[in-house]
Amino acid sequence: VTEGDRICLRLRADYVAGDYVWRWDTDFFAASASDSPKASFKQSTFFGVPLSVSKLRKRAHTYLPVASEEGAVVRFVLSQMSGANSIETIATQLLKEFPHRFGELDKAIDFAADVTEKYSV
Repeated sequence: VTEGDRICLRLRADYVAGDYVWRWDTDFFAASASDSPKASFKQSTFFGVPLSVSKLRKRAHTYLPVASEEGAVVRFVLSQMSGANSIETIATQLLKEFPHRFGELDKAIDFAADVTEKYSV
């Protein structure tokens, strides 16, 4: 860039999945009357975040998801949140359903409490 050069900047922000993806296109024109830029750049925050093929595949509208073990545990707790079961009751059932995941009642209680804190009224 030299004195007298013109800069044309196009800025765009798209709100995607709870955050903004920014894009900026920059053209540099020489001070002389030239219609073609002496340099052009197309940049975006999208290109600054590494995206794995696996993550992209899981966001496709045709993807057929299967819950992970963590998802299955959360689903189980949610299914018990009917207003009829205490956290301790839910945790006791969690320990029976997923003994390898918790091992002891206190860990199951903590997990059930975390899920109910987040998703209960």
